[in-house]
Amino acid sequence: MSVFFEHFKTLESLCETIEKREVNAVYQGARLASMNTSEPSWYGTKNFTESNDLIRNGYKEPLDQLKRELVKLNKQNRADRKQPVLSITGSSVNVPRAMIGLPKSMYKRDSSPIKKKTVHLMYGFSAVGTTSPRDLIKGGTMFLSLVNSLEKQGYRVKIDIMRCTTSSTTAAIGYTCTLKEYNQGLNLLKLCYPLVHPSMLRRTSFRWCETLPDLKDQGYRQTYGSTLYVRLGRNSDKERDFLRANHILKKDIYYCNVYEAMQCKNVEELAKRMDLVK
Repeated sequence: MSVFFEHFKTLESLCETIEKREVNAVYQGARLASMNTSEPSWYGTKNFTESNDLIRNGYKEPLDQLKRELVKLNKQNRADRKQPVLSITGSSVNVPRAMIGLPKSMYKRDSSPIKKKTVHLMYGFSAVGTTSPRDLIKGGTMFLSLVNSLEKQGYRVKIDIMRCTTSSTTAAIGYTCTLKEYNQGLNLLKLCYPLVHPSMLRRTSFRWCETLPDLKDQGYRQTYGSTLYVRLGRNSDKERDFLRANHILKKDIYYCNVYEAMQCKNVEELAKRMDLVK
């Protein structure tokens, strides 16, 4: 199977690219789905301009719901805390040791830096057209909950999203986009649109397909392609194997798709599916 993928370093870069590119030969003269204004409930936005505004300004509507649903961990990971150690000098005393005259009876804080743990996650948000906006939101919320949980445990998380479609069994196209680097904080306002909003799939991604240079496969004109996960028999393991074989999913990246995320009852179940925990 021939595979073409494009990577965007930021969501803003993706937005600017699809605004500037011309409609390609496959979609010339076609009714462009990204520009449809007759089905706002399916798209989640009234038009393409509104979806791009959400990319730039953030998606505020689900913030309160997300904050309620995000998992609150009781145990905080201590990997990044400076642990007190016994020493001859220090800021506080270990009374039992001092009473029996042991030399190292004081506590001091170890000032040596502790390396932060990192995790690279990828979320495949491609879904068939019959998937309800509610299910897309459910999957995105579950994935975002996982990110939040990892950050609370002291991990620095990098987030990529992935969209891949096929017009046949012989060709596939797609893109990846980095939403968050390891050193960036968890900005829910900016992450809500790409991870939760239906227009990320139904306007932003459709527009990417409509403007992809040199696209010649007429099979995309009517359906915008079939979701890779569906083409591979709704088998997530086969999807992962395909992405790894084509160097899209590297060995140090943990992946899940929207279907896996929406089917999980909690963050722990999703973490197991992604092999984050055994």
